[in-house]
Amino acid sequence: RLNHLGRHWVVSNGYGRRVGVTNVSQSFNTRVRGPEDHNMLVLRRDGEVVRDLPVCTALLQHGQRSGGDLAYATGALLRCGGTDWFRTLILLAERFVLVIDRIHVMEPDLESGHIEWNCLGEVTASEAGFRLSQQGVYMDVLSDSGWATQLGVADQSADWKRTLDSGAYPYAKFPLPKLIFQMPGLEVGQSYCLVTLLGATDS
Repeated sequence: RLNHLGRHWVVSNGYGRRVGVTNVSQSFNTRVRGPEDHNMLVLRRDGEVVRDLPVCTALLQHGQRSGGDLAYATGALLRCGGTDWFRTLILLAERFVLVIDRIHVMEPDLESGHIEWNCLGEVTASEAGFRLSQQGVYMDVLSDSGWATQLGVADQSADWKRTLDSGAYPYAKFPLPKLIFQMPGLEVGQSYCLVTLLGATDS
């Protein structure tokens, strides 16, 4: 989850029961068991989302500047659906998060791949990405890496539907927007890099 300026911006949607499921005993069985709705790389093969994923991430490096205002970390999901996926987070406190995703394609027959962000707020698209709005506070999700963008929806989380419909979090509405950056290619042996800046502002 990414919080800034008193707002929740990036969230996960795949935990808890799905919309329309009222039987508490079925909640766990209806949660998403895969990459959808978890702000990560989503791959498709044979018309289906690839769900054969590593059970944990390898932490390759991390550090923090004296004073704590600047921190970084790099993790990797190796053999992730036929790719090696590396993500670096660079956080400047109270300013922005810079995310660097590098996907190295290891296996053939992947049909598509994208990085997705599941967010809260109203969305407007721009040439460089997206702007989220939550009652006078904004977050820009921007990239000049040349990946095509697409706006989707995350509408299966009963928990978020209840929270937003009840007004418990009054700054956003259900369903949640899904910000998608499409991989420009899937050639075996090639690496593809996406650099994304996420920063909130009150102007």
